Parts: sequence; structure tokens; C-alpha cells
Amino acid sequence: MADGAPLTIRLELARAEDTGDAYAFRTGPQDYILRWEGGAFEQARLVWDDALQQDLAAVRLPGRDPELVRRIGVRLQRFLEPTRFRDLAAQIQAAALAGRPVHLDIVSAAAELYTLPWELLTLGDGRHLGELPDIVLQYRWPGAQPAPPARLPRPEGGRILLAWSRAFGGVGDGLTVDAIDAAARAGFVAFDRVKDVLPDMSLATLVAELERRVAGPDPPAILHVLAHGAPVGRSYGLGLDDGRGGREVVDAAALRRALAPFAAHLRLVVLMTCDGGNPGPLGALLGSSVQELHRAGFEAVVGSRFPLAGGAALEFAGALYGGLLERTCSIDQAFTSEHTRLARGTGLDWASLMLHGHARPGRGARPIVFRPHRGLLAFEREHARFFFGRDAERREAVADLQRLIADGQPRFLVVAGASGTGKSSVVLAGVVPDVEALGWTTAVMRPGRTPMRTLDEALALRPQDDRPCLLVVDQFEEV
Repeated sequence: MADGAPLTIRLELARAEDTGDAYAFRTGPQDYILRWEGGAFEQARLVWDDALQQDLAAVRLPGRDPELVRRIGVRLQRFLEPTRFRDLAAQIQAAALAGRPVHLDIVSAAAELYTLPWELLTLGDGRHLGELPDIVLQYRWPGAQPAPPARLPRPEGGRILLAWSRAFGGVGDGLTVDAIDAAARAGFVAFDRVKDVLPDMSLATLVAELERRVAGPDPPAILHVLAHGAPVGRSYGLGLDDGRGGREVVDAAALRRALAPFAAHLRLVVLMTCDGGNPGPLGALLGSSVQELHRAGFEAVVGSRFPLAGGAALEFAGALYGGLLERTCSIDQAFTSEHTRLARGTGLDWASLMLHGHARPGRGARPIVFRPHRGLLAFEREHARFFFGRDAERREAVADLQRLIADGQPRFLVVAGASGTGKSSVVLAGVVPDVEALGWTTAVMRPGRTPMRTLDEALALRPQDDRPCLLVVDQFEEV
């Protein structure tokens, strides 16, 4: 994300008539009330004619006409043009030019407005809103509140549960496991390729697995669902195994009822299913799976309103978890980073992926807990990204090691100092990553009562190649 204070905008809309009924939609001209922060109100009109409805149906299909995308964007622009948003659009463009992040909350008490891909809204320079760098578009249902965390303070770490179903076709589950595993290892986050993966998922097995996990000491903080979307009635649902050797489509309401009890535990749900964010035709009462989970109290829900192009779900998973686990980004930062990258391509996946969340601007949720301040605990190798200072000592230690090698001297270096001055931290979180960046391998041991066995165990974990290895003995006085 870019530096600087974010530009925050809340676009809150309600129908001028039947304001209290979110589903009182009718075709033809419809007036809406826009409420701005500070209490100002404005009115705008959108004509729900056949042309707009046909465009909304066609934009989700492959091979769409590029003019169709612009046509929808211009329609949204003209809808908001008579209002204050015209000036805000100029501010958004200026912020993007200056490298400032933009956070836009879209809150609508009229269900039909969620069928509009607001990412396509055309700005004055011809760009679509969602293709701007460093912009967070977050959808919120009015009155929806996140469930309070089940446990406070939340313990450090957190796990990911990947659940998949091939009931309606392949979903790239193996490659997704690889992507999550790679991000978890880079971020020093626990992920077990067997225990943290639920294959051939049915709704019943998913609920049973979540019940078992949340009752244990290490419940998941993230649920990642891989499946195909499929029509059910007038809306779309998840195509899952039925637990009896067949398959079924789980509608949004059934998914909400099944998963709502876990909203206090799961801080992020990722639905990598086509049409998971598609609320169905105008006037439909059920809403999308993403929206239903958002309203059930999940802190953040990510999904797709259109069918995703091949490979997009895999690329998104790798980028999302790389941001969350390795770079310790918030959900909106990680989501937006990949959103920006997708916008540089030729597809429309950047306008399809959407985030429903409750986080305030600048206070994005982090489902995996990291403790950058260690208190009296030493920094370990996995805390290197949180370790600052001691640069002179780090450079001196690496230079001394290189000098010993160059001079043909015994490769033995002692780091000495008073107890509690940070010797272990500077070595494990400073020198170790520094020499690894030079191409070395490392092994860390604490002698204890069986130093030779501990040594063998430490060396067995290092890569078996010809690179030089730095053996760290902490604490050496135990020898």
C-alpha cells in the first residue's frame, strides 16, 4: 500500500420510496437518497431499464464486449454525477496520483444496488474506480455487526482451514495447498498439508470439522473454500459433495445457518467459487453467499461476483496469503495489492473479486495474530521482520565471519555480553537472516543435557548441499 493518510469515503444509499424495505425493487426510474458523513443528504436517479439489466447479465459472461464494461461504468458515473460524488471523484483521482491510499465503503439499504459492479464506475479521466492503485472497495450491509472474538486477547498465530469439493469439477486444490503452504512457511505460520485440509467437503463434514477444531486449543482463524458455484432457484450457491456419494448445491441461506455459529472464531472467509458474490437477479430476496456470511457477523468475507478465469483463484490465493502471512498486511491491504495487479491484465477478475467487511479505514483486520513487541522474550528467526536496530553489531558479526573464512582461521565467533542485553535476538533475528541472504544455510541448537544429540538434530534439519552453514549454539555456556 502507498504511504500517507488514506482518503476515506463512505457512500451510503437508500431508496427514496420504501426506504425500510431492502427488497422493494421495481423496474424503471428509481430515486435514491445518498447520505454523506456530516448528515448531508442528496438525491440521485437510476433507470433500471432493459438495457441496464441486459448489460448486467452479459458482463459476467466470457468473451464480453469491452464496450459493455465501459457502458456500465458510464451509467454508474451518470447516476452519481449530480451529487457531491463528482467532487469526491476528483479527490480520488488526486489521491491516486499522489500515491495516497483510498478507502471507499459502499453501504446500501437497497439490495438491488449490490448487483452493480461499482468497481467499474468510470471516473473523469476514463479509468474505472476499481483499477486505481491502492484503492479499497469494501461492501457493508447497514446494521451488520462483526461477532465479538471468542477469546480476548487473541493468542498469537492462528491456522488456516482449506476445504474443497470437486463435486462439480476440478478446483485446483493441490496447487492451492502448495500456494498456502509456501506463504505459511515464508511467514512462519503453522500449516499442515493434511490436518489443515478438508477434502471432498460436504456442508455436514465442514460443520463437523469446524466444531471439532473450535473446541480444541488451536482453532482456525481463516476458512478458505474451493468449490464451483452453481445456480439454485433464482440465485447461486456452492456446489459441494452431499456426503452420500453424490452432489448438491448449498444456497446462501443454508450456508449462513451452518457457518454463523463460527463467526466469533473465523476472522476471514474466502469463497473461491464462481458467483459466490452474485446476489442473483434484481429483486431476489436471498442475496449472495458472500453477503449472507457478512451479515451473519464474519469480520471479512472475500468472494467473486462473476465466474473467475482459469488460474485466477490460484493466483489470488498465493498473493492474498503472501500478504497476510509473510508481509503481515491487513486483509484490505493484501486484497487490494492483488486487486491492483489483476487490474493490469486483460481480464475482468479485478472487477469480480469483492470484499465485504466491517473494518474501519486504516484499521484493517489481521486474522493471523503477530506479536511484533516481544517484551522480555528473545526475537527468534521468525521475528526477523519485526527486529530493528543493532545494525552495527549485525554488520560486525557478518564481517568477522567472512574475515575468518578469508584468513583461513577457525570459524568460531563468540557473541558476548551481559545477561538480558539481547545477544540471542541480534544473532537469531539479525545475523541469521543476514547470512542466509548471502546464500548460507543455518542451524540453531540449545545444548541442554544431551548436546551431541541436539547437535545431530539441528544439523539434520538443514538443507543437504554444499553451501556454508552457520551453526548457532544458544546458550553456549551450556556446553
